[in-house]
Amino acid sequence: MSGAKLEVVAGELEDGEGSGIVMARLALNLGATPQKTTESGEGFRLLTKGKRLLIRRVLPGGALGEVRK
Repeated sequence: MSGAKLEVVAGELEDGEGSGIVMARLALNLGATPQKTTESGEGFRLLTKGKRLLIRRVLPGGALGEVRK
């Protein structure tokens, strides 16, 4: 992806709207519900849905957990 320009969108997305990488709470809202847990809480749920890659951390609050403002 050297030189690639990615559009950054913050806020709610409608199911099926656009393509890209969706992370944290937005990914959870679109169906990236963690299926398994680990003792440490380290792990991710990766899911493709249409033209999107959804990424959600197993336990919220870490690097890719809830985005805080």
